[in-house]
Amino acid sequence: MADEAEKTPDAGFNPLWLVLGAVVVLAALVGVLVATGDAKTAGPVRNMQAEAEATATTWLRAWAADDRPVLRRLLAEKSPTLDGVLDDFATGLHPGRITATAGRAVVVGDQATVPFDATLVLPGLGDWHYAGALTLADTPVPVGKDPKGDTELQWRVAFTPAVVHPDLRPGRRLTRSRTFSPRGVLQATDGSPLPSSGPLRSTVGTVGPADAAQATTLGPAYEAGDPVGQSGLQASFQQQLAGRPSGEVRLSEGQQVVKVEATFAGTPGESVRTTLDPRLLAAAQAALGPAGNPAAMVVIQPSTGAVRAVANRPGNGFNRALAGRYPPGSTMKVVTSIALLESGITPDTRIACPSDITVNGRTIRNAEAEQLGDISFRDAFTHSCNTAFIGLAEKIPAQKLIDAARALGFDADPDLGTGAATSQFPDPNGVVDQVSAAIGQGRVLATPLQMASVAATVAAGGYRKPHLVEAPVLVPFVPMPTGVAATMQDFMRRVVAEGTGTKAQLPGTPVAGKTGTAEFGTAVPLQTHAWFIAFRGDLAVAVIVEDGGFGGDAAAPIAADFFRRVG
Repeated sequence: MADEAEKTPDAGFNPLWLVLGAVVVLAALVGVLVATGDAKTAGPVRNMQAEAEATATTWLRAWAADDRPVLRRLLAEKSPTLDGVLDDFATGLHPGRITATAGRAVVVGDQATVPFDATLVLPGLGDWHYAGALTLADTPVPVGKDPKGDTELQWRVAFTPAVVHPDLRPGRRLTRSRTFSPRGVLQATDGSPLPSSGPLRSTVGTVGPADAAQATTLGPAYEAGDPVGQSGLQASFQQQLAGRPSGEVRLSEGQQVVKVEATFAGTPGESVRTTLDPRLLAAAQAALGPAGNPAAMVVIQPSTGAVRAVANRPGNGFNRALAGRYPPGSTMKVVTSIALLESGITPDTRIACPSDITVNGRTIRNAEAEQLGDISFRDAFTHSCNTAFIGLAEKIPAQKLIDAARALGFDADPDLGTGAATSQFPDPNGVVDQVSAAIGQGRVLATPLQMASVAATVAAGGYRKPHLVEAPVLVPFVPMPTGVAATMQDFMRRVVAEGTGTKAQLPGTPVAGKTGTAEFGTAVPLQTHAWFIAFRGDLAVAVIVEDGGFGGDAAAPIAADFFRRVG
C-alpha cells in the first residue's frame, strides 16, 4: 500500500497550473521588455509651459526686429497674410521701436495662450502700451533636413491679425493721427508780431518741413515733414513756439473709425516776446537806407542789455549785424583804453604820436600819415592816434588786453537765440600781434553786436550780456573798475565833440562815440571798413559800412541819423 501510495500522484496536483504559471511568467517578461523599450523611445518629459513661453519670446523678438524669416519659421502653418498684416501695421503707425515681453503661458492640451505686453515708440507722439496674446499650437516639426523624415512636437504660432494687436482682424487696420496747435508768434516788445520777411527775415528766421536729421535732433515729438523753425529765432525757440502735437491711435474698418485705441495729449504753442522795438527797428533800417555798400546796425539798451534793433543793408540778405565778423579797427581802442587805465595809465599820461612807429621790425602808420607830436592819452583817444596807442600797448602785459576783451564778451558764445557769431580776441603771438590787436587789427574779429555791447558797457558803467528775448529777471551786471567808466564816457564824448566823430554831433543830449577805420584785404592801398560805435541816453549803437572808408565819414552820420529819428 505504501509503495502504491508513493507511486500515485498527489490528489491536489493539476497540470493546468503549470501551463498557467508559465504564461504568467512569460507575460511578466514581455511586460518588462515592453516597459524597457518604452523608456528608451519616449524621451524626457516636456515642460509644455516653458516651451510655449520660449517660442512666444522668440516670436516677439523677431517681430520687434521685423525678422520675417524667423517669423515664418515659427508659424504653425504657412500664412499668406503675414507680410500684408505686418506691412500694414508698420505703414499705419510708423513705430520707431517695438519692445514686447511674454507672460505666463496657459496650456490646454495641444493649444497654448501666451499673453504679452507691447510698447511702441510712435515718433511725434510718444510711447504706446497695450496688451496682447499669442495663440500657439503643438505642431509636428520635421527632425533633421528630410521634411518627410521623423517629426517632433514643438509649439508654433497660429497666425491671425490679432497676433499683432487683439482688435485686428481682416479688413481692419491701425493708424495714427497728429495735430499741431497753431504756432506761437514771435513778438516785438509791444506784442505785435515780428515779420518773417523783409529786413528781419534773417533774425526772425523761417519755418519749413523738417528733414530726418532735424526731427531726430528735436526729439520724440517730431518726425520728418513736421513744420519746424529752419533758422533764426524760429529755430531756437521751436519747442516753445510749436508746443507738442496731440494725436490718436485709431482702429479703422474701411473708412470708418471703429475705436480710438490711444490718445496723446498735446500742448499748445506759446508766443515768444523779444526785446526788439518796432519804432527803433524802423529808425535803424531807415538810417541805413536802401542803397549803398553793405552795412549793418545793432541797437542795445545799456541799462538792461536788451537788443532793441537789428538792421542790415541789404535788408533781405546776410545778417551782418549779428553774424558778420570784421576787424574792429579803432573802435577796439575802447577795450584797449580800459586795459591801459587798469594798468595805471592816466588820461594825462603823455605819449608821442608820430606818423609811424616800428615794432620788432614792422612799421605801422597813422591814417594819412597824421602826426600830433607829444599828446596826452586823452587826446590820443580823441583823435584816434594809432602810433600813440601802439606805444602804450606794447608796454603792458598781453594778459591785460585779453582780460579786458573777454570781460566785454569777446571769445564767448553770444547765445542770442539766432545765428550770432562769436567775436574773437586770440592770445597775442608776440608783441607785433599784441599791438595790432590793440588797434583792432591783426587777428581780432568782432560783430556789430559785440561792438554795440562795448558801447553799451561804457554807457552803463558795466557789462550785461546782450539778450534778444525778454528775460524774467534782469541780466547780471558786472561793473567796471572804479573811475574807469567815467573816464571812458568822457573820452567818447570828446570824440564826437572835437575828435574824429564830429559828424555824429546832435543838439540836446550829447552823443558819445568812437570811430573805427579797419583795414582789410590785400589791395594797395588797403581797403577799409567804416565803423562807429556810440551811445546817447539809454541807447547804444554800432554801425559798420563794408568797404566804406573812414568811420567818421561813412558810419558816424548813420548813427546820428538814427539818434535824430528816435529823439
